Order: sequence, then structure tokens, then C-alpha cells
Amino acid sequence: MSMISRKGLAIAAVTLLALFVVVMPSPVSARDSLECEKVWTGPSSTNDVFACLSDVNRIKAQWRYYVFPAISALLFLVILITFPIVFLCVCCCRCCSCCKRRDAHVTANSRCFLWMWIAYAILWCCGMGILVIYGAQLVAIALPAVFDDTMDGPLKYFNYTADKLIDFTSNWSTGERKPLAGIDLDTEVFANISNTVADYLTDIRDMISGYLKWVPIVSYCIGGVGVVLMFLMIFLACCRCCVPCLPMGLSCVYWIFGVVYSLLGFAAILLAYVATVGCGEIELQYNREPGVLQWFLVPYCQETFDFSTINTAVRDAEKLLSEQSCNALLHLCDDSPSPLTRPLTCGKGITSPNDCPDIGTMAAVLEDTYVKAGTTACPDKDKPCSLIECAVNCTIEEVRTIASGLLSFATVASNASIAVSYARPLLECNFVVDRLLSAMDSCNDLKIGSLMLGTGFFLGGLMFGLAIYIMFRGSCVWRKPKGAK
Repeated sequence: MSMISRKGLAIAAVTLLALFVVVMPSPVSARDSLECEKVWTGPSSTNDVFACLSDVNRIKAQWRYYVFPAISALLFLVILITFPIVFLCVCCCRCCSCCKRRDAHVTANSRCFLWMWIAYAILWCCGMGILVIYGAQLVAIALPAVFDDTMDGPLKYFNYTADKLIDFTSNWSTGERKPLAGIDLDTEVFANISNTVADYLTDIRDMISGYLKWVPIVSYCIGGVGVVLMFLMIFLACCRCCVPCLPMGLSCVYWIFGVVYSLLGFAAILLAYVATVGCGEIELQYNREPGVLQWFLVPYCQETFDFSTINTAVRDAEKLLSEQSCNALLHLCDDSPSPLTRPLTCGKGITSPNDCPDIGTMAAVLEDTYVKAGTTACPDKDKPCSLIECAVNCTIEEVRTIASGLLSFATVASNASIAVSYARPLLECNFVVDRLLSAMDSCNDLKIGSLMLGTGFFLGGLMFGLAIYIMFRGSCVWRKPKGAK
């Protein structure tokens, strides 16, 4: 008896330890990916994702990812198929009087062994309840968060960026936003990508939202019923009433729940696999390493959404406004110290508008431009002064107006430079993909939650399989022993 008990205890302990190792949260690794880079030859929008998923060599190389789903599927098939066969065999055995009454001491030993298995079933029941409750809670929180964060984060960012690009390349001198002459900025691409992603996510969210709210409710109900059924087994073992009819009938109930639990476990484990490789692909994207995102989604973005036109338009606006500012300055400045020809000294010794190709150069030129001392317009009449100082304090209104006009050109060009800073990251679709993936902070929670939920239902399937054995065995050993009245 002690040897069998130690063996049974060892089996239960190893099973629980293995399940604990499976469920224990682990950090996402870039290795946890689909490894499509081993199937494809390079980055391309024409790469076939289905061909990657169905590649035999890739599947063989990732066998470790399929062990748990395969065991879960096997458990489902074993419970589904073997129970009817065993049930019929047990019924036939009873009809043939194979299950005979035994002596009291033999029956007592058998009942003792059965109590050991009942204890293991109750232990698994407690573990199942904890895993299902916490797993369902994490999944119910993490999955909607992915959609909501994407809608409220990256998409709002793209719309905000489009508005800012228009703001910083417009004329606000009248207090209203008006387009600048010579600047044709088309932000339709922002609307295209925003609408495309929003429509796609809305369709998915609408499709699963009706079912998603039932995930925790159904999980709690099924888990609760499973716990009740397990403790009902204790009551039956203690009272030993209606034997063998009640144990045989209860085994059918356990079979139904065993099929349901193992099927739900298989589905949740598949979700955990998808979440695991999805988190791994995201990590590869952040590290700029080959993967589905780098070798398929980024090239697809580059071909579908043309951000280069926006960047070109913004850079052209910066160049145009910088040259306009310097051209206006050249009509008012020279290198001569005499104020008779022009009142200003040209900054950085510029001689042509082409000397101001960008906002940085133009700003340096204006900063180095001074009102000549001979104009007597500066606050200190015997010394030159900067344009900023003159625009506020020059004593001659005409010179002060000139300084203010030049600074207004500089302000508009500065705004165009800010627009460039907004648009420049969009030269790379990697930035766009990164922004979209920034909503995936809940990725790891989804992975852990689905893994816990799947493991809980898998453990529940094992638990009901053991309960079926207990009912079959109990229908024989719970009968009154030979010679009992």
C-alpha cells in the first residue's frame, strides 16, 4: 500500500510541477516567433504568410511550441472516444457478473486506494479553479485593451500629426489658418492609414466583443460547476448510496464536462500560442530583426502608404520659406558700413537666396544680421543692434517695421521647420509600425492569461478523466462486501 501511495503521490507531484512550469510567466523572447525569415528570401510585400505557416521544415524546427497543444488535443480525443467504449465494457462486465463482491478487508483496501485518487482529484480541482479564475480575468482585460489602446493611441497620434503639419505650414498672420502660397501639402495619406486601421480593428472588435464579455462569466460558471461536481464525488464516496447506478450515471456527467474542459483548454492554449509568437514578432520589430513585421508588414506599408510626398512637401516648404526670408533680407542689407544704400548688415556674408537652403542656416543668418549704427535707429544710436532688439526698441518706425517683417518671415520658416520635425520620422514605415504596436503593452498579459486559462481547463480535463475512473472503480468497490448485511 505504501509503495503504491508513494508512486501515486509522485505522479501527482510531477504532474503539478510540470503544469506549474508551463504556467509560470516567462519574459517574451525574440526567439518566440514564427521564424518566417527562414522560409522567405528577404523583405517583400509579396511574401506569403500562409506559405510560411505551412512550411514543413519550419514546423519541425518549432516542434516544442506544438507539444502542449498536441497533448491538449490528444486529451480531448482520448476523453471523447474512449469513454463510450469503456462505459459499454463496464456495463457488459456487470451484466456478465464480472464485478463480484469481495471480502471486507479487500474492499476496505480498495476503498482506501480510491480515497487517495479522490484526494488528487480535489487537489487538481483547486489548482484548476485558481488558474481558470485568474486566467479568464487577465484575458477579459487584456484583449479589449489591445483594441482600445490602438484606437485611442496610435490612430489619434496620426490624426494629431496631420493637424500639426497643416498648422505649421499655414499663415496665421490674420489669426486664422490659411495656406501659404507655393506649399501644396496633402495629408490624405494620414486619413487613409487611420481609416484603414480603424475599420480593420473595428470589424474585429465588433466580431469578438459579443463573445468576449462571456469569457469570464462562462469560465467562472464552468469552473464553479466543476468544483461542485468534484466535491459531490466526496459525498458519494462517504455515503456509498445508489451503487452502482449513481456512480455510473455520474460518470456520464463527468464525461460531458471532461469533453468541454479539454476542448476549451485546447482553444485557450492555441490562443496562448498565438499571443506568444505575436509578442515575439513585436520584439523582433522593435529590435529591427527579420520577422513577419520586418519582412512583410513594413514593405507592405512602404508600397501602400506613400509618406514620401508629405516629407518632400514639408522640406520644399522649409526651403522656400528660408530662401524667401533671405531674399527679402538681401534687399535690405549689404557688407558696406554705410547706411545710405541699405540699413542692415548681412549676416554670415550671404550674397544669394541659395545661401539659405534650410531653416537652420536662415536662423543663423538672421541672428548675425544687425541694424547699422549709422541709421541712428537703434536704442544706442552709436552702436548697431540686432533685429530682435530693433523690432521692439528702434526709434525710427520704418526701420522697426523692416525688422519686424523679417522676423515674421523667420517665424513662418521656423514653423515649417517644426513641421519637418513631425514629418521626418515618417520617412520610415518602421516608425509607423512601431506607433501601431505601441498599443500592445497588454501583449504579455494576454499571453499569460490565455496560458493560465488553457492550463486550467487542461487540468480540469485531466481531473474529470480521473473522476471517471473513480466512478467506474467506485461502482464496484463501494458495494457492500461479501457477507455484509
